[in-house]
Amino acid sequence: MDAAKADIEKIKEATKEIKDEDKAQIAQGPTINSSERVETAVKSGIATMKQDEHAHKAEQHKNKHNAKVE
Repeated sequence: MDAAKADIEKIKEATKEIKDEDKAQIAQGPTINSSERVETAVKSGIATMKQDEHAHKAEQHKNKHNAKVE
């Protein structure tokens, strides 16, 4: 059960990462208005920041969990 949940989370994270990369590419597009570029770049930056924060928390939780097991 835990393995299935972990796989689902990995898929969600991969999908979100692809969407964030798409937003970053849109922000660099020459046909996009400057205001839309800025808005998309900000959203992409926020998404990246949240992703990094999530990875950091997951690593801390993993270390905390492993410490309890040992």
